[in-house]
Amino acid sequence: MKLSNIRIWQKLLLLGIIAAVLCAVPTYLYIRGANKEIRDTLTEIRGLTPAGQLVKLMQPLQVHRDSAAALLSGDRELATLRATKEKEVTDAFAKLRAAIPDTAAPLIKKLEKAEADWKSLAKSVKDQSFPVEDSYNAHTRLIAAVIDLIESTADYYGLTLDPEANAYHTIIWAMVELPRLTEAMGRMRATGTAILGIKQATAEERVTIATMLERTRDGLADSRDQIQKIKEANGGAMPALEAAAANAQSESQKLVGITDLEFMRIEVLRYSAADYLKVGTAAIDAQFALITAAHTEIERILHERVVENAG
Repeated sequence: MKLSNIRIWQKLLLLGIIAAVLCAVPTYLYIRGANKEIRDTLTEIRGLTPAGQLVKLMQPLQVHRDSAAALLSGDRELATLRATKEKEVTDAFAKLRAAIPDTAAPLIKKLEKAEADWKSLAKSVKDQSFPVEDSYNAHTRLIAAVIDLIESTADYYGLTLDPEANAYHTIIWAMVELPRLTEAMGRMRATGTAILGIKQATAEERVTIATMLERTRDGLADSRDQIQKIKEANGGAMPALEAAAANAQSESQKLVGITDLEFMRIEVLRYSAADYLKVGTAAIDAQFALITAAHTEIERILHERVVENAG
């Protein structure tokens, strides 16, 4: 059949079919891509719950380390606090177990190891069968395992592979950098409080504090840089997150200032151990509040992405 013999309506129909085929391919690819992005984002959202529970586990565990050290040193003043934190940590492990599905085998394996270590540690502290240094080291290893589990959870649910800058920078900040910073500060709080309790510091102990102080300063500087990256990627102000970040910096600088003055600049220690513990706790609590604010921001970004791709 010659093209000239085809009627006009047949030509139009043929052109319509060709146009439909040409449009169908990119439309299909777009829909498939959008559906994949929705699936990936929903997976990330599911990872926020166990990641958040791990942060809630980490906070009382750090305080338990400090109060256990006091108890094992013969100071009964913090015995009630230690018992309270023991229950909080045990409860946090139970909630974490419920938040991680059995299908997440790599995470379950790490969780079971951490929980077994916690039960053994808590019993030893309760029975007072641990030297103070062994208790400190065991707590610190366990907290390191929890931080590793936070990062493994972020990897497992694809959070650390997020394709968009605003979410990616916030995720790395909240699930990698800030937990490490809170632990650097927690170790400095524990060590400084112990030294101030006896008002004596060896040259080696001062060097240890100096190293911890420098690590904290570096972490705070990195945190300031990261909030700027997040703001730029977000394309505007983020009042709640910025307020939490400013408060965390302010409280942390108080701890840095006191630590620098007491351990680096004067010979005779004079600061109260209880007051140092209070300042350190306020600073660390502010950092954990910042992590919570960052998690809220991540959740907002991810939910908005799902809505945009579904529309």
